Amino acid sequence: MVYAQFYTIGAVTGKVIEGCGDRSVLILDGRRTYSNMLNDCRVWCRKEKLDWNCFRLFTGSSFTRSVPYSISYELKKEVKDESIS
Repeated sequence: MVYAQFYTIGAVTGKVIEGCGDRSVLILDGRRTYSNMLNDCRVWCRKEKLDWNCFRLFTGSSFTRSVPYSISYELKKEVKDESIS
């Protein structure tokens, strides 16, 4: 399983914290290339009009048994509008 965990800025601390809720995690297709998975995350945030600050890819057999698969990627406002396929 490969998934993206999204992060936001905490209102109290001002530090980066994990997002909460069903929209804070995106399950990805592990057969796609690494760059396509990154693009899928960016496009998904734009389509859903979500205001996340950054994300990180994880891989593992479950959410509790996963390890980081990437560094953290900051989300930019300018994103190519491509469909996720």
